[in-house]
Amino acid sequence: MLIFLKYVDRKFLISIVLFFCSHTFVENYNIHKKRKTFILPPRLKKSFSYKPNKVINTFEIGLKADEELDDYKYFTEEEYIPPLPPVETWEDLILKEEIRNKKEDPKRNADDYTLTHESREKVLDIIRQTRLINHCNYEIQKNKQKNILYFVTPKIGPYCKLMEYDKEKMESLVSKVKEKFGKKVEIVNLKLDVKMPLFEIFLQASIHTQIKIFYARGRTLQYRLPPVFWTRCKILKENKILQEKYGGECAPGLFPQYDEYNIMQIMTECVYNDKYNFYVYDVNLEWENLCALTPENRELRKIVHQNVHVPTRLAVIKAFEQGVEDFRDVIREEYLIMLREQRKLKENKKYKF
Repeated sequence: MLIFLKYVDRKFLISIVLFFCSHTFVENYNIHKKRKTFILPPRLKKSFSYKPNKVINTFEIGLKADEELDDYKYFTEEEYIPPLPPVETWEDLILKEEIRNKKEDPKRNADDYTLTHESREKVLDIIRQTRLINHCNYEIQKNKQKNILYFVTPKIGPYCKLMEYDKEKMESLVSKVKEKFGKKVEIVNLKLDVKMPLFEIFLQASIHTQIKIFYARGRTLQYRLPPVFWTRCKILKENKILQEKYGGECAPGLFPQYDEYNIMQIMTECVYNDKYNFYVYDVNLEWENLCALTPENRELRKIVHQNVHVPTRLAVIKAFEQGVEDFRDVIREEYLIMLREQRKLKENKKYKF
């Protein structure tokens, strides 16, 4: 027998053994929905075992009335996104707060109501969830609109000397954008009827919740710039007297830094982004500090905005119109004058003048 096996192919012997040990059976599935039966085509399969299959397992899949056959799809780990937890709507939240405020003070006006701490947390959850809905459906949302690069300038054109350099910046950036992105990015120049050194650059990406601000000079949009474009002043960081006048190290009234390299880097990440990326499409709020929503800090925020941010912005605009491109030079001169005055006071006290 061993001599016989020596001259026979082993693969041939294994196939013969499997043939005699296998048993054929049929798979047949019926799906019942709304009193209708969907019969799927049968499939033949073989089971390899030494004993024949005596028991045939049968089972049925029943769908509910509100479900569809297309809902049952298979996703890979990368494609599957779990459903978001339900949140309260704005109407439900405001209605609860109005009822609570009326119970506390029946004479209070319907429009004058305060939010509890729990309601403020729900407000932030609603905003985050609204943005996450678009982000989770990124493949659908990303092609709803084009990538548009906006340049916002005054209608009257450059009315001061420093504004004449804006044309060179626009032409340089436009040429690089056309060379790198071609028709993937549409370029629009908006002109507003205002007399100020207005110059704003921002990208409206292909997902409608995403706007990237690159440069903003002259209006409140410069408050929303990302940190990479902030103008930092070391003197404001160290001197508390000037902090109270102009703001902190990154005072929002200061004009931002124009950085063409970082503009192209961020645009590349937004335009050539085939897959959802948390770094590019972040879900952070514009104002993360909760004091903006608390009643006890509402007046303080208004005072800081009126007495610090707005006067600084107006002073920076006026200096720019007079030929001062970097307002930190003005702050530096004021700081040197302050040091000279302090030195004189010390000398007068020393010699008792």
